[in-house]
Amino acid sequence: MTARGNGESLCHEAREYYYELLCHHEAAVPEAVVRHVERCSFCREQISRLREALAQAENQPDTSPGPGSNESVEAISRHFELLEERVHCSQVKPFLPELLISSRQIRIPTPVTVHVDNCPQCGKDLAAIRNLGLRPDQLNRLSRFYDQAAGHSPAECPAARSAAAGLAAFSLDGADSRTLTHVSLCPRCRTWVYEQRARAIAEQCDEGIRPSTLACNEVSMADLFDFVLPFGLDVAAIRRTCGRRDAVATHVRACPQCAEKVQSLHRTVYAVAERGDSAISTVCRTESDDEIARRKTQSDAPRYPIHVEVLHEGPVPASASCGVGALSKSGRTASSRWMIAPGSRAVLAAAVLIIVALLAAIPLSTAAGISVGGIKKAAARMRNVCVTRSDGEGSAPFFEMLLATDRRIVVTKVGGQRTIYDIDRKRRIVIDADQTPHIGRLSAEEADSCMRFLTDVFDGIFRNVPETDSLTKVKGVDSGRLQEYELTRSDTGDRGTVLLQWRIFVHPASQLPMRIEYSRRSPLSPGPAGVQVTRFKYLSGSDMDRELMELQLPVN
Repeated sequence: MTARGNGESLCHEAREYYYELLCHHEAAVPEAVVRHVERCSFCREQISRLREALAQAENQPDTSPGPGSNESVEAISRHFELLEERVHCSQVKPFLPELLISSRQIRIPTPVTVHVDNCPQCGKDLAAIRNLGLRPDQLNRLSRFYDQAAGHSPAECPAARSAAAGLAAFSLDGADSRTLTHVSLCPRCRTWVYEQRARAIAEQCDEGIRPSTLACNEVSMADLFDFVLPFGLDVAAIRRTCGRRDAVATHVRACPQCAEKVQSLHRTVYAVAERGDSAISTVCRTESDDEIARRKTQSDAPRYPIHVEVLHEGPVPASASCGVGALSKSGRTASSRWMIAPGSRAVLAAAVLIIVALLAAIPLSTAAGISVGGIKKAAARMRNVCVTRSDGEGSAPFFEMLLATDRRIVVTKVGGQRTIYDIDRKRRIVIDADQTPHIGRLSAEEADSCMRFLTDVFDGIFRNVPETDSLTKVKGVDSGRLQEYELTRSDTGDRGTVLLQWRIFVHPASQLPMRIEYSRRSPLSPGPAGVQVTRFKYLSGSDMDRELMELQLPVN
């Protein structure tokens, strides 16, 4: 038996079929591979780890195979069809609604989630959709709508006018799926519906509000969604006799406030659809097996084996004529992602391998010890970190620091003064309490110090402590869902022996340190030791952009 399993070449081939085997699609797998996996404990373990990763990502205690796991595998597989590609907003847009469905929430970096984290516009779109409070089935329809290629024909507009008029009056009676799909996809028809409703609202305001069986606070965006986006409704859904839907329609016809809520929903749904690509594009690339093996040591904390590039370019304006599904800058429509293209098995295999490699780096037993080096490597995965330091648990921070690794910017705050170290521009900007900026040249020593912080956020916290030193897990302590570890060392100097103690509070899923308490005292000193508390907040790219924008940095 080789280190890879019962046959190294077959193990390598079987990796491409983990997806089918996990979803019990053995008919699509070569018989030799099926027989190999039945005998190979290595391959079975990789499939099992993949299943456990998906269950853990969904916070589900049950790791047995089931519809939820298969659904997550398929969702992740679609994300990784964008691996190695330059990803724009138009390609990510159809994924945004389904990211909000609890059964599909993905907590590992994928080409889609990485773009959303780094693109402020996509982050805003995701937040706007989240605030609508739609049901999972509605989010699914919205995903399909954003994925639909522009296929409306202006010649169909006259035939669709009757359905559009009914929709404007909050009625689906007499409409059919095809016509409603046209109204949803056609910028001209949906704008006409919006304008008709605007006129009706003006008339309602003149007439006043009539009594209704529903109160305004009882009408949700989910209740109104079908009247704004009837796309994807089948015949049964259109013709369904529903007292709730009829009551909502009756109320909205008589209530200017709720009719405006409909207009707001319309603006949100279609603004996302019509927005062009932003200036941000991203590329995710996988590490090779050799790179993963080189980086993986027993003390390593979880690390995702992908490289991320964030590219800045000119924004692409939305085209009013093409509407939903417009071509991205790469010349492909968003809908082309969903097609399984020739050679896509290699991309799908890469997605599976990323998850398996991730699990190989994460100890499944949370009771296992971790090392100082593992903690450092876990934090190094996060590109944007806010660090605060205070004396004691309840005291205000006396020091704050922002580390924007990708932008190579470090910001410190002491008292009312902020100092921005812009490494690439070789400048130091000091902003006093009166908000007046003072710009100076960044010295080589200052730049080196900043780079040390960017590469090791723990510089000074674990000074002179070997990275191989293990942390001891504190058992039987409830730290608000955080896992608590401790490290105790002694330091002997001219003034005798000093006891050093660190208490590290780690997020169990990400293995990222959230708080470190450090104390230093002589064993002979009476009373409790003074404790210095360092807290870590991990920011998305858009959050860091907002933090830096609030500083109002000089352009030159």
